[in-house]
Amino acid sequence: MTPRAAGALIAAISAMAEDWPQFRGPHGDGRSLEDFRAPLRPLWSTAIPGTGHSSPVVHGGRIFLTAFEPETSLLGRVAGKRGRLWVLAFDLDGGRLVWRREVAAPEIENTTGGNGPASPTPATDGSRVYAWFGSYGVAAFSMEGEPAWRVAIGPFPHHMGSGSSPVLSNGRLLLNVETDGPSHRYSIAAADGRVIWRVRRRTRQAAYATPVPWNGRVVVAGHESVTAYDAADGRELWTAPGLSTYVVPTPAAGNGLLYATSSGPGGNAVLALRPDGGLAWSSTRGAAYVASPVVEGTYLYTINRNCVMSSLDARDGRLSWQERLGTGGECDASPVAAGGQIHAVTGSGEIWSMEAGAAFRRVAVHAVGDAVKASPAIARGVMVVRSRTRLHAFAGRR
Repeated sequence: MTPRAAGALIAAISAMAEDWPQFRGPHGDGRSLEDFRAPLRPLWSTAIPGTGHSSPVVHGGRIFLTAFEPETSLLGRVAGKRGRLWVLAFDLDGGRLVWRREVAAPEIENTTGGNGPASPTPATDGSRVYAWFGSYGVAAFSMEGEPAWRVAIGPFPHHMGSGSSPVLSNGRLLLNVETDGPSHRYSIAAADGRVIWRVRRRTRQAAYATPVPWNGRVVVAGHESVTAYDAADGRELWTAPGLSTYVVPTPAAGNGLLYATSSGPGGNAVLALRPDGGLAWSSTRGAAYVASPVVEGTYLYTINRNCVMSSLDARDGRLSWQERLGTGGECDASPVAAGGQIHAVTGSGEIWSMEAGAAFRRVAVHAVGDAVKASPAIARGVMVVRSRTRLHAFAGRR
């Protein structure tokens, strides 16, 4: 589809649309209220300058993400330069790069395990765009790319590099910095970067989950537990044990409960927690290592790194079905829900769309044509997917 035709189609379907302003979307749970359904139709695809695993976010007609551009010159490498960090803005209509701004860091954090210096997903409130880099800290820009403020809070000892993303709630930017050294949770004023509160975490084990605003609390999954804080002052309210050693997935809320999962060293766990931190149910089946869960109706959906997707009854944890998606690549992208369907992107670059419900019902599989680690965004009638080298846009069913 030509960029002009894609723009006309997007404009036509944006009248009853919502944005996807941060990791896990407008409601912080991987769900869009849009009636977006498969099968998908490609709209456009454009090259991304640099590398990164941050997921795209969308506000109005703009897409935002971050990237790392490795140093290629011999002179730069000899001087010890590793590369440059970027915040990028693309046009939703046709994929044109609108602006890019560098976040200069005195040093680039070391990363391992396939991670990179541009993994945390940015956030936007429509006034500013906020990007977190473990190499530097938080940088805020206007929607047109003008610098607003910066807070230097890094780098940190992190054996795999940073992965948690900032999220917005009530004018505050919430950040989880859980490292191999001193670890903290932050609440930062979105208007000016002022640190409202900082709470030290009693662990020296890195974790990667993004904070979840829930019932007036800030809830964070971390090393072996889930902890809730008072959103106003950071006071710890409760801690629920039961997660594994390394925690990557971000919890999701639904049906009055909070669902957290983790896998790997320390075991497999899926927890359903009540607002007071009490355990509603737990399971060892359907646990995920990287991808965050999503709830649609009375079902909880997870996908493990071997691309086995599970559906559990969100009320009691009983397994409804399990199905392997595709045949290759590790699955790191988190599934999303919209229009009564679940959409999951495999590491090999296949978008699997399934009907939500008690039985596995595949609707369509679409090939992106490139490896994918970032989670998709659904906004204004469009699914946006970041692959290894490109940004892609798809329209849903007519």
